[in-house]
Amino acid sequence: MTTEQPLPDFVARTRLAIDEVSQRRVFFVIGCQKSGTTWVQKLLNAHRQVSCRGESHLCDVLAPLLQQACRQYNAPGKCNHKLDEDDLLAMLRTVTDRRLLAGIERPQRGADARGEHVVAVGDKTPEAALAIPLLDRLYPGARFIHVIRDGRDGAASGWAHLERQNETGQFASFAAYAGYFAQHHWKPYITAARTAGESLGERYIEVRYESLLEAPAEQARRLFDALGADSSPGAIEPAVAAASFKKQSGGRAAGDEDRASHMRKGIVGDWRNTFAAEAARTFDQHAGDLLQQLGYAEPAAV
Repeated sequence: MTTEQPLPDFVARTRLAIDEVSQRRVFFVIGCQKSGTTWVQKLLNAHRQVSCRGESHLCDVLAPLLQQACRQYNAPGKCNHKLDEDDLLAMLRTVTDRRLLAGIERPQRGADARGEHVVAVGDKTPEAALAIPLLDRLYPGARFIHVIRDGRDGAASGWAHLERQNETGQFASFAAYAGYFAQHHWKPYITAARTAGESLGERYIEVRYESLLEAPAEQARRLFDALGADSSPGAIEPAVAAASFKKQSGGRAAGDEDRASHMRKGIVGDWRNTFAAEAARTFDQHAGDLLQQLGYAEPAAV
C-alpha cells in the first residue's frame, strides 16, 4: 500500500502555474533598449485578455547563473548524479511559469482569482532579443513581438536616461555613446532577433515604434490578433488610450519634453536635436547599413 504524501504549498503552486500557463498563448516582447518595448508592454497589458509583465531577465541574468551553478555542481568529485541540459531547461521553465502565473492572477482584471479571461500571457525583457532560440525551446509555439525604432532616436533617448541617472561620465562624449549604442545594442539586438525570426513564420511579429505613433489602433489590432485576443474597437480603444504618451506621462502632449521623466518626449526624429556631425558619423560607421536595410533615413553622415 502506498501512502500519499502531502505536497508543500510551493509544489502545489508550481503545478498550478504549469497548468495555467500551458492553457494560454505565451509571448515575449523584445527589442533593443529605448525602442518602445515598455510602451508595447503597457499597451498589451491594458487589454483585459492579455497579461504582459516586465522585466524578468531570465535569459540574460538567471540562465547564466544557473548554467554556472550546474557546472559547479557537476564538477569532478562533487556528486555522482550530474545535472544535464534538461534539468537546466526544467528549472528555467518552472521559474518562468511561476512568474507568468502572477500576471494571469492580476486581480484588477475583474475576473476570478485564476484570471479565466486571460488568453495570452507574456514578458517584456529587451535583452531577450538575443535569446529567441532558448525561449523557443522553453515555449514551443510562443510568439515574439520585436519592437524596432530608428536607432538614432534610441541613442538620444538612452543618453537622456543616462543624464537622469548621472551616468554620462562613463563616456567621453555623446558621440562615443552613440557609437557604443549602435555597436553593442541596436545592431546586434535587431540582427539576432531578425535572424532567429526567419524560422518562426507568423510567430515572429515586428512592430515599428514609428508605426505605433502614426497608427496606434491599427498596430494594436495586429498585435491582439496575433495573440488571439479580442481586437474589436471596443477592446482596442481603451488599451490604446491607457498606454498613450499623454496618459503615461501624466497629461503631457507628445513633444512636450520632460527630461526627468522616463516618458521623456514621445516623438519621431528627435535625434536631429541631439546628434552633431561627429555623433552622426560614429553611429553611421557602426550601423549605417542597418539603417538603410530597415528603410530609415539615409545614414546620418554629415
